[in-house]
Amino acid sequence: MTPGATGASEDSPIEILETKTTATGSAQTFGFRITGNDKKPFIRMTLEAPADSELISVNVKFPGLGVILEQKYLDDGPRIVVDDKESTGTAIGALEVGDILRAFSAVYTVTPPTDVMAFYANPPKKVNVRGMYEVNGKNFAKTIAAIQSNGELIDRFGEKMEVSDISLVVERKKVAPAE
Repeated sequence: MTPGATGASEDSPIEILETKTTATGSAQTFGFRITGNDKKPFIRMTLEAPADSELISVNVKFPGLGVILEQKYLDDGPRIVVDDKESTGTAIGALEVGDILRAFSAVYTVTPPTDVMAFYANPPKKVNVRGMYEVNGKNFAKTIAAIQSNGELIDRFGEKMEVSDISLVVERKKVAPAE
């Protein structure tokens, strides 16, 4: 497993399911565990990283990450990066200045599946569920709104529950080995 990566457990719901080498670097498939869903226990997301970088997954308490994110224009276009750290926060030990935010857990409002007849007779209520958000560096405002969505209550087992953690995947430049 990649240094700093976390395996799926009760404390850490994200793990690396697969790693492949590509022509331009590597691709990793991450699994984000959705509690209570035995039929489909993971949301799968594949992300690619250039050869000089690695993808690192972390799980930290939310809210209060303690990092300052900024949209920067790098060689490959706009990216959302960790620009600075505050003096306190849950992510300051796990993230480094310069890390590129690639994906994170977020709360989505969805309509549960239902058959057509039931939909018109008794439309289902919308529910808040957790999922993974793939970061688009071109849309900083949408990314920040998706991070803030973790402050919404989620619907789980017929009850409203607070989100107490957030899973993040960042791209970090590899450290050159000392000679």
